[in-house]
Amino acid sequence: MYLFLATFWLVLGILVQVFWDSIATFSHFSADRTVMAVIFFVLFSYNFFRWRMQRALRKANEVDAQELPPRPRVVHREYDPTFDFSKPDDEKKDPK
Repeated sequence: MYLFLATFWLVLGILVQVFWDSIATFSHFSADRTVMAVIFFVLFSYNFFRWRMQRALRKANEVDAQELPPRPRVVHREYDPTFDFSKPDDEKKDPK
């Protein structure tokens, strides 16, 4: 949609510049060709910028939506009392 609007304002701006002499005679207000060019360029730039940002956002969302890499597997190790810090030292030394 934004690309269509940007193209529309660009084409309309070019047509106004080409046929300015014919258009200026029917105008109810005096405007310079440069002022009209700036207005159409601003409208074109705004829509083109919005189109580019929408496209970049869509691409970023596609990358984020891709499948996540597999998680590393949990390795179960045997119980080693030397690394158990939840018990006092006396209980570790005297296994029953």
